[in-house]
Amino acid sequence: MWKYGAKYIFWFLVMVAILTAVVMLLWNWLVPELFNGRMISYWQALGILVLVRILTGLGKSGSAHFKHRFRHGWNSLPDDEKARLRQKFKDKWCQDDCS
Repeated sequence: MWKYGAKYIFWFLVMVAILTAVVMLLWNWLVPELFNGRMISYWQALGILVLVRILTGLGKSGSAHFKHRFRHGWNSLPDDEKARLRQKFKDKWCQDDCS
């Protein structure tokens, strides 16, 4: 089983390395010419990728996992508890215009 995990880790690292190189090449081709900016190194390009990943919420996989867990928890509640929570949210967030 470990050899399959190692294969996926290897290909993930290869893809990250290629993506980092592409970001570096595109940045060094476009930014200095268009915006009079500086050229960046490979490691700075990797840092930009990590920063973008952090700022964009770590992608859809995290949000899909959260939605699944939320729906599972909501569906497991009894109907009276769901009604109580709906009313609580409505009282808190809807002042005049909620139906």
